[in-house]
Amino acid sequence: MALLALCALPLRIAGADTREVVQLSLGVGLTPAHWGVLLAAGHNDKANYDYATEDIAERLRRVGVSNVRVLTATPEHADRSGAALTTHDEIRAAFARIAGPQTAACLFFITSHANRRGIFLALDKSQQYLTARDLDRYVTESCGDRPQVLILSGCYSGAMITTAMTRHPKRIVLASASPTTVSYGATTTERHLNFERCLIKAYDAGVATWREMFEQALPCVEEREDWLRVPASKPEAYIGPAVPNLRIPGR
Repeated sequence: MALLALCALPLRIAGADTREVVQLSLGVGLTPAHWGVLLAAGHNDKANYDYATEDIAERLRRVGVSNVRVLTATPEHADRSGAALTTHDEIRAAFARIAGPQTAACLFFITSHANRRGIFLALDKSQQYLTARDLDRYVTESCGDRPQVLILSGCYSGAMITTAMTRHPKRIVLASASPTTVSYGATTTERHLNFERCLIKAYDAGVATWREMFEQALPCVEEREDWLRVPASKPEAYIGPAVPNLRIPGR
């Protein structure tokens, strides 16, 4: 009952009048300052995971997004950067921190190993998978009725696009692979895994919306997989009916 009550609460944005709140709740008129962002690396066997969170954070901060939290699965990186470690408790706490009174939209990105159970959290020995049910609960608890973008990079990550994850009309979910396919990683000379490499490439090319970013990333993913002669990962997406053209911060 507590969760249902939270979902029913109207969106309130500090300093916004009623008309502006209605527009922001639909993703209209969002500025970089309206976004709360959580970026997480779930594993530490490749530096690529932290590279992705660092590089996405840098791009968002460059356009004016200041409400950014970064989590890492590498203790040494945490010591250097001050980032918290990627565990269930820290993910849940970070969602609460980014969803403050100025936040009108939430962005979550995680990159790690994964299987059909969920996204692997290497440092959380008591609960090693972030499941679709977990993620839906954490996002709903903190972000409520606000527009939400969830980017999941890992093998079989399309399995996270469940009925519960797609009941929110203002939610977008981008997954690097279908529920039955693996997601190609990277060669030893590449900074990013294939899916995030293609998302970042689309961002750098100037796409305006999350839908356009995903659509432009698809042929990039397929081209690299064809060149390497590896099985297709078949990325999947859910675009909520209330946010078909939700714009990327700063676009």
